[in-house]
Amino acid sequence: MPALVLIAAIGLAGGILSGLFGIGGGLVIVPGLIILAGFTAAKAAGTSLAALLLPVGLFGALEYYRAGQVDVRAAVIIASWSERSSVPASGRRSTRSWHSARSGSSCSSWACA
Repeated sequence: MPALVLIAAIGLAGGILSGLFGIGGGLVIVPGLIILAGFTAAKAAGTSLAALLLPVGLFGALEYYRAGQVDVRAAVIIASWSERSSVPASGRRSTRSWHSARSGSSCSSWACA
């Protein structure tokens, strides 16, 4: 599977799981980048933070970026596909409103990233 398609798939999975269960960055994206895309742990963490940048990981991502541990292109792809998939997935939650599902997603991503 070409690298960009694989990275997009990781972002898609992170977005769907974020929308359904409030998990994504640290539990899905980081291990996916390490195991499937061959990133180092530091680069996977930095790239995940960059993908979840606003408002979650601004300062952490800047530190990883300064250390050369962010793949900006991968972060943009992950962010794009995560957002596209998390909104529809969060709408499938029957017990929470769209706003609380999105808030839970951000909080969980913050805690995991």
